[in-house]
Amino acid sequence: MKQSNRRNITLGLVGFLLIVILFILMVNYRDTPFETRGKLVSTKILKVDACPKVGYCIEYQYYFDGKLYRGNGTHSPSGRGEKIGVILAYDTPILAVIDSINPSESRLLLTMADYESLNIAVPDSAQWILKLDL
Repeated sequence: MKQSNRRNITLGLVGFLLIVILFILMVNYRDTPFETRGKLVSTKILKVDACPKVGYCIEYQYYFDGKLYRGNGTHSPSGRGEKIGVILAYDTPILAVIDSINPSESRLLLTMADYESLNIAVPDSAQWILKLDL
């Protein structure tokens, strides 16, 4: 009877540890796709509209692994909206970070805060962001 109890306890602990490990992996997978699986892609801005209470609503497209994707984003200018509006209007290369496993998930990188929040260094193609002080 003692062997049976030890075996049940061992199996219970192993099962519990597996559940905890799976939970941790699922939370990490779900909550941080851009931080852990992010890839930078160049976008083409298709449309920029003024949106009440938001600032700008931005529609864009990008290619990943030869397939075309579309994305939608918003930008709250916080007092500096004219600079971003001019940038978007003049075909400045705008980068987005995408989830490499689910490439339809994307986020435009328009300000230093966008790069910093994801711990991404600003690449040479986006150095204009540093000059704008956004």
